[in-house]
Amino acid sequence: MRHDVVQREPDLLGPEPIRPWNYIKMRRRAAGLTIEQAAKPFYQRPEHRACCEANLRTFEMSQVRVKDIRALDLPRAFPFDAGIYEMLRDLPQDEHPKLCVRCGWDEWTPQADREGGDTTWSGDLPGHCTRCEQDARRKGAL
Repeated sequence: MRHDVVQREPDLLGPEPIRPWNYIKMRRRAAGLTIEQAAKPFYQRPEHRACCEANLRTFEMSQVRVKDIRALDLPRAFPFDAGIYEMLRDLPQDEHPKLCVRCGWDEWTPQADREGGDTTWSGDLPGHCTRCEQDARRKGAL
């Protein structure tokens, strides 16, 4: 039996786009917070804790798009840009802002990297910010 070699065509669509629900999860995780920790600013009484945590879990679920993201006031819990969320939710993929594929950072948001400098785009890891590049180096992934 003869097996022919088939050359695969390159992926013309590129990497999987960052979706709105991914962006929420990426920003929460970049802040080093669990769902439980991120929910704390949103409840005053212990009996509301479970509801707030369930809401955050829902916002991070695949295919969930929050209509009025600004009303949630997510920046109370972690760095989050509602304008970027709205772009990811409403615009075609080719009009999405450039975001770090690991943490969701964008070049308009000031953020210190792990070495105390300003975060910028990585020269060694395409699609990553320097902060995530430094994390990868520390973990021995580079």
